[in-house]
Amino acid sequence: MRNKLAVLTIAMLLILPAQVMAQGARSTGMIAGEIHDVDGAGLPGATATIEGDNLIQESVAVTSDLSGVFRFRNLRPGTYLVTVALTGFQTMAYNVPVSVGTTSNVIAVLELAGISETVTVISETPLIDLESASLTTSYGSDLMENIPAPREFSEITNFAPGFADKGAYGAGGNHSEGSSSHRIGSATNGYRLNGVDVNEGDWGNTWINPNVDSIAEIQIVGVGASAEYSNFTGAMINMITKGGTNEFHGTGSFYWEGGSLRSDNSGGIVDLERGKFSYDREFSATFGGPIVRNKLLFFASAARQESLGGNVADSIWDNDGVAATTPESAQQGNDIWRLHGRLDYLLNDRHTLGAMINHDPGGGSNESLRPGSPLIVAMDTSIETTTWLFSWQAQLGDNTFTDLRFAGYSGAYIRLPIKCQEGPASANPPGAQPDAGTGCDVPDYWFGGSRRLTRGFLEDEDNARKEITATVTQYVDNFMGAAHDVKLGIDYNDSWSSWISSYTGEGGLYTYGYHGGYLYVYAYYYDVGLEAQIVRSSAFLQDNVTATDDLTLNLGLRYDRTNGYDRTGGRGGSRTDISAPWAPAGSGLQTKYYNLAPRLGFTWDLSGDGRAVAHGSWGRYFEKVAIGHISRASGGAFRENLGYKSYASYFFDATDFFDSSVDLANLTDAQAIALQDATFVPANLRTQDAPQFPIPEDLHSLHTDVINIGFEFEFVNDWVVGVDYIHKDDSNFFNYDDQIDHQFTAFEYTAPDTLLADGTVATGQTQTLYHKDTGFTDQAFTNSPYYTRTHDIVSLTLDRRRTGSGLNFSTSVTYQNNRGTKENGDGQSVWGRGFDQEDNPNFNGHPFSESGPLRFSRAWSWKVLGNYRLPGNILAGMYWNFASGRPWNLQQRNSRIGLQNADYGRSNIEKVGSRRWDSLKQLDLRLSKSFEMGDGGRFELMVDGFNLLNDFSPTNVQEDRSRTFNVHRDASGGRVSAVGSPRTTGGLLPGRQFRIGARLSF
Repeated sequence: MRNKLAVLTIAMLLILPAQVMAQGARSTGMIAGEIHDVDGAGLPGATATIEGDNLIQESVAVTSDLSGVFRFRNLRPGTYLVTVALTGFQTMAYNVPVSVGTTSNVIAVLELAGISETVTVISETPLIDLESASLTTSYGSDLMENIPAPREFSEITNFAPGFADKGAYGAGGNHSEGSSSHRIGSATNGYRLNGVDVNEGDWGNTWINPNVDSIAEIQIVGVGASAEYSNFTGAMINMITKGGTNEFHGTGSFYWEGGSLRSDNSGGIVDLERGKFSYDREFSATFGGPIVRNKLLFFASAARQESLGGNVADSIWDNDGVAATTPESAQQGNDIWRLHGRLDYLLNDRHTLGAMINHDPGGGSNESLRPGSPLIVAMDTSIETTTWLFSWQAQLGDNTFTDLRFAGYSGAYIRLPIKCQEGPASANPPGAQPDAGTGCDVPDYWFGGSRRLTRGFLEDEDNARKEITATVTQYVDNFMGAAHDVKLGIDYNDSWSSWISSYTGEGGLYTYGYHGGYLYVYAYYYDVGLEAQIVRSSAFLQDNVTATDDLTLNLGLRYDRTNGYDRTGGRGGSRTDISAPWAPAGSGLQTKYYNLAPRLGFTWDLSGDGRAVAHGSWGRYFEKVAIGHISRASGGAFRENLGYKSYASYFFDATDFFDSSVDLANLTDAQAIALQDATFVPANLRTQDAPQFPIPEDLHSLHTDVINIGFEFEFVNDWVVGVDYIHKDDSNFFNYDDQIDHQFTAFEYTAPDTLLADGTVATGQTQTLYHKDTGFTDQAFTNSPYYTRTHDIVSLTLDRRRTGSGLNFSTSVTYQNNRGTKENGDGQSVWGRGFDQEDNPNFNGHPFSESGPLRFSRAWSWKVLGNYRLPGNILAGMYWNFASGRPWNLQQRNSRIGLQNADYGRSNIEKVGSRRWDSLKQLDLRLSKSFEMGDGGRFELMVDGFNLLNDFSPTNVQEDRSRTFNVHRDASGGRVSAVGSPRTTGGLLPGRQFRIGARLSF
């Protein structure tokens, strides 16, 4: 099947050749022009010529058709000069900004020439896209280089309206707040680099983080995206890199942050202290220009980012809770290279070739260290990603274009313990120090109120993808009474992913503790192997129909066939479906999805000059298929999953084991060891088998249906105000449906009062809960109507869309009402996986579990982004973000409630989303001074200030009423409640910090 598809792709391109000036339509924009006389009649035969630094050749000329229409396609982002000329008429010229994925419009009105022709250059071309109803936000290099922003693309996406904590329009799915530092962005977004799919298959985020100085523009397509885009329910984010020009240009920059420039905003809580921070520094260089002028252009960049500090507190805590000096080696560090190269080759007037490679190797040290943990749990990591692209564009005539792209991506990540781990030689990973294979002692230590004996953790992730994409674009001036801009495309995407993780040595995590009157000991260790292959074949048709001079219709349809294969050992030796000869050899077919996604939209030029435009759209967008979903279906997710668990009320009576005088909350070392020895016996061993959850033929993919209606108005030159209403419905959530009819027994439960981190007390509420008759289940995979999510969003924007005066400015106010019975966080909730809650009275119809605000949502957001060049070559820039706190509510472990056979770990003890975290108030400023150096050279010094209000703004808080801080104690030495507050720095906006930098450009 794959070979047949590749042959079909090449054959289609040979039959229908076509061209452009850059690396593919997914990384370019377009200029569409209309040439009229003063009476509004179209002028055929006029010559439109385009010039600009971002062209490979010096200029390109086209001729207007019978209606006076002309088009320049596949233009790299930048500003171009478009000159329109016709014998007997005055020549006109326009400065036209072009962004990725949008159409810039030129409406040229030519007057009869006087005694002598004159050329008039004007800049007031329409700024509103008249051909697409999509809500698209773009950030160009001119803006990114002159605002106070972290050196990471995903942070810049947060500037966009409708975004909150890297998630878009209520979709959430932000995995990067967790412990996986190599994952970036949100799992519900799609990520592309020059149009190349760079999503990773495990969770759906991305691993790539290219040098910001290599990015020409970041395009964000949120709502109303054409049929060309798929595999997201939040937004599609496409990073477009810079290309060479016919003049040599380059930059060199250096950025530095030091410990003396960072403030503490922990509020005196030791667990929230950032700890010792030495530096974060980055060196970056770019260089580009002609290899053969007007023929072959190149661009290259290299950056190195180094940091030493991290989130480890200034102390490591011994078994008695007493601070001990942290060695310098306990600081976390990172050393990452970001390398990029690009070539654009004009083969002839009809053919353009392109190539791109992006490579980001690096590693980190002392990951997983937190306040209260010893160096023994630290990890060293290494990571590298590579993205590559070959493209070919061709042109036949003025109206037919083709685009062929062959691309791929690969990533490798490994996390290894720093210290030698206890266990047999075979269990120690390569590189374990100092004497791998000989075994060594592992000390136990206190953490989170528990005594732990921990083996090192090993994690090895690899993933790769290759794809072939082919498109044909045809412009038809008059078909069925309308003009059509038709784009037909096919896409073949073959990706695989492997995620192996386990504890080293003979065991895993041993913990003993005392909470809420319960004394417990448990051990847990596992060997996970998630390995899957995902093959997607797609086709789409997009027709932008100019129905009248003022009305454009966007008609699109996309088809995706996605097959998922299990690749785990012992399960992929033969095909599980012999009727599918297209299944890759050695793989087990687990999933087959057939998704049809219609897209409809319109733009209506109310004023006739492009200054007042109404737009609307409806579309269906499907979520990604994830590796864990496939491996779980095959039963291959857990190769070994064992554990000992001993509660005093279950396996033995603690009062029999200990003398009645023993303080169960403060056992001595000898008592704790004796308790462990009594627990870790064969009789207490529990083995969790890895069940199979076969995916039925009629299972449907999670998708969202999006409706948008909006209006944009250029009320004065260069300034556009817009308002949009968006409604989204998420459907077809996955569910492990229990085939057994269970009996439920009601009982009343009143939660104890809860002391919150801010010192207030939450009064316990009473609810009716239900015991389940048995924990035995017979689960099957299905779609559940119980799970729902709806989103109602209103956004008001004001932008200055042309920057000729040195002013960039945009502001937005967004209201979001995101509600549902399935959270919009990461992991299982992203792809909608959950337990059988439809028939469980603890959920369905329960007042504390009914549809409520989603965790990854902020009701209100007000953002301001801009900069302005002051006299004396001084630039001031700012970013302001005020956002409502996320919703949360108190929860309690079922073991504390006594709820039997719950199938889940915690219960709500108050209504979902009944509380709000603290609001986010973020103010970042930049001040820079530049010095002109002649011949276009410039040297610039800059100072950035981040979180200047030193705001204590959490991005996640503890909801379990029993949670306390790991290290922080009150005046009497007692543990302090962490409920309603972050427990670690990972859930806290960093304190006030300053960054200094210098940049040389020529």
